[in-house]
Amino acid sequence: AAYEIYQCDWSSDVCSSDLAGLTGQPLEGTGIRLGLSSEGGVVIARFADDNRPAIIRCDRGKGRIFHSAIPLRPQSYTRLIDPILRDSGVERPIRLRSQTGGPMWGVEARSVRVDDDLLVYAINLLAAPADVRLSCTQRIVGVHDLITNRPGDVSLRLEALGTAILRLKVAQ
Repeated sequence: AAYEIYQCDWSSDVCSSDLAGLTGQPLEGTGIRLGLSSEGGVVIARFADDNRPAIIRCDRGKGRIFHSAIPLRPQSYTRLIDPILRDSGVERPIRLRSQTGGPMWGVEARSVRVDDDLLVYAINLLAAPADVRLSCTQRIVGVHDLITNRPGDVSLRLEALGTAILRLKVAQ
């Protein structure tokens, strides 16, 4: 893709997505905006103000490259990346959610399969405590806290900059 840099620093809405799974809500970005050429790529989204390409997809070999003309806000990255990962067949058995079920910002989790179990770590990157809930694609039948070596729960209170390391037994 060819790039052209616009010397500006402002918020911009990105809309009219062709990417399957996006909710139709505008993506939001902020920062320096690049001009993208869609030559050799597929326009996924355009800027609302001037209809220029905001996100393009270039197919290369067996893979795909997504170019964004502006850094997206975290919530917009989530709306963009979730369908890309799903459509690519990436398995994400564990997701962190707020206690009300929505996305949890500032807290991250990763998981890995070990035999029939899932090992999960969660870290609170915020300066305040965070109450989170683990959501799993499989039914969780047991939780063991590997830091305290005691039974755990899918609902966690992570102190500021706190961590949790859990072993989840899941139904087979």
